[in-house]
Amino acid sequence: MASNDQGHVKDFAKNRFTFLANVQACPEKFAKHRRLIDSLKTQGALAALNLEEEHVVPCSLNTLKKSAALGLDGGFKELDNLRNAVVEELERISTADLTRPDTKADLRRRLDEANKRTKQLEEDLWQVTRAFYKAMTNARSYANESKDEAMRHRCSIDERELRSMLSLAKSKFITTEQRSNNER
Repeated sequence: MASNDQGHVKDFAKNRFTFLANVQACPEKFAKHRRLIDSLKTQGALAALNLEEEHVVPCSLNTLKKSAALGLDGGFKELDNLRNAVVEELERISTADLTRPDTKADLRRRLDEANKRTKQLEEDLWQVTRAFYKAMTNARSYANESKDEAMRHRCSIDERELRSMLSLAKSKFITTEQRSNNER
């Protein structure tokens, strides 16, 4: 291949890279161009992109990869990473513009999900609390069985310190279900 042809091949990736860098620098300017976003979603669509005013002309994906290997320090991976970042940013901006208030059904679904998550977290907390008290009870019994007064004293101090740090001994654990029953 002649050196002039190689120079032209290098431009395929360089011009796309420059264009993508410009889009990344000012994504708001391009966020409303749905066709552009669609053209950046896949590697093949990026290769087929035709923006003459940006000196981006269509080529095959293999040609674009070769061009990136010749003209970009990071090769095609660098160009593809930039493409993905730009698509992500453009979609974030375009969906932020389209956000609408949630419907009652959406809110009800989100509430149900939050209630399920809360119930799961309460169950997890209960398991951790039971394990904590079991470990403290075992430590106390081991200390009492050791017949070592210093060990018993140390265990007593550690137990008081742990209880005060976690405040588990001060308040009763009430689940959401129990709380709602008490409120009725």
